[in-house]
Amino acid sequence: MGDAVLSGKLRFQELDIFFKDKISLVHSQDYVAQVGQGALADRTQEHLGRSDIGVILFRKIWERELRALAEGRPLKKWVLPQDAEIRFQQEPETVFRRA
Repeated sequence: MGDAVLSGKLRFQELDIFFKDKISLVHSQDYVAQVGQGALADRTQEHLGRSDIGVILFRKIWERELRALAEGRPLKKWVLPQDAEIRFQQEPETVFRRA
């Protein structure tokens, strides 16, 4: 069914009439979402510039974390902004923490 959606013979909205359970529908939707992205892009010939600093940083973080995972080292513990401690330079002893 996923290939039918990718080739344009079916629409996502029409998939539910072919399945008796929602799990099979979800699997088909996942298939289309993953396969529809195509092959991994070859980034070896890519020329990134200053305006791509966010992309470069994001890739470095992923590379670092995936290497740590593969080597069995602990991963970075990420903190959501609303849970982060905020320190002000004017008052070094004062720490505000959102509840």
